[in-house]
This record gives sequence, structure tokens and C-alpha cells, in this order.
Amino acid sequence: MLQVSDVRRSNKFPQFGDIPLDFDVFIRRDKLALKIYLGFAIFVILFGLLLVVISLVFGPVFGEGLQRSICTIGGGFVATLSAFPLKEYMTRYERIGVLRSLDARRDVMSLEERERARQLISKLYEKYVLG
Repeated sequence: MLQVSDVRRSNKFPQFGDIPLDFDVFIRRDKLALKIYLGFAIFVILFGLLLVVISLVFGPVFGEGLQRSICTIGGGFVATLSAFPLKEYMTRYERIGVLRSLDARRDVMSLEERERARQLISKLYEKYVLG
């Protein structure tokens, strides 16, 4: 079976006929990206909330100036969640659905549909190899 790493090593793209209809590689890759996006967003929001709580609970110990600074920094971390790449997240989520659908239909595809699926896989390989 042709793997993305094989394409990277050979520096040439496979021809349509050489590409197996294997969508699982791309589904796994997109699932991993979704987990990373979500994990990062959760980490940032929890860290920001932790800073806000620390500034509120231990505020009298720190003094007013330091308390305000810590609370502002924590609020900044919480606000960075607005920069979360929701569009990229949704694009990958939808692509997983499309790839699963194609994978489920793999055995009943006509020759024309198989060729179009191979073209899609070729474009995905090209995208992942070239970035």
C-alpha cells in the first residue's frame, strides 16, 4: 500500500492508477489535528481561568497592582480562545465526514467514481506532501 511517507521519500507523486482507495490515512490525520486543536483550546482556557482564580483568591497577598496584572493576563489567555481556528476545525470535521462517506461507498463505486476518488486522494497526497 502506498503511504504518504513513500511519496515524500521518492519526491514524485503517484499516478492515479497507483493510488489505492484508502481514505483511512487522511481520516486519522484529520482526527489527530482536531484533537490537537481542541486540546490546545482547552489548555489555554483553563490556564487563563486558573490565573484569574489565583488573582482573585490570593489578591490581597499580591497587592492590588500585581493582582490586577495577573487578572489581566488570565483574561488575555481566555480572550485568545476567540482566535481559535474554528473555520479550520469545522473544515477538517466536515472533510472527515466526506472521507468516511467515500470510504463506505468504495466497494460499490463505478469506474468513473473511482477515478474521481483517486484524483481526490492524489490532491490530498499533494497537499500533505507540499504543505
